[in-house]
Amino acid sequence: MFDKVKRFFTENMPNFYSIVSTVAVTLLGLLLIFFLFKELYSLFVMTLATESSTTFYEIVDNLLTFFLFLEFLSLVIVFIKEKGHTPLRFFIYLGVTALLRTLLTLHDSAMDILLISSSIFLLLVGLTLINRGKDLE
Repeated sequence: MFDKVKRFFTENMPNFYSIVSTVAVTLLGLLLIFFLFKELYSLFVMTLATESSTTFYEIVDNLLTFFLFLEFLSLVIVFIKEKGHTPLRFFIYLGVTALLRTLLTLHDSAMDILLISSSIFLLLVGLTLINRGKDLE
């Protein structure tokens, strides 16, 4: 009796979890598309408004937020296409984009700028090592 239940779960649960994760990631992708277009609309409104008090940094911040949503969306697309396998380099791209956004919008202290720049450099070194390792295979 216990062997039948155990076999049922070991044979069927991975497929169930795969379906649930694919549906959840698809819903996440649809939500990201909504936010992507929302951000795109706010960018158009900001840039086309003639009597606006928006600064250059606000526009750059919204533009980089748009690219973050785009990176997340590409991550979801790769996840679905590769059936649940996402290469590490996409997460590194996302981290670099997020840190660049922070670097361009936050410029309070020199130490913060140095730490964020160092983090970006380390991520790019890691990305280079991953790409070179892939070329050696």
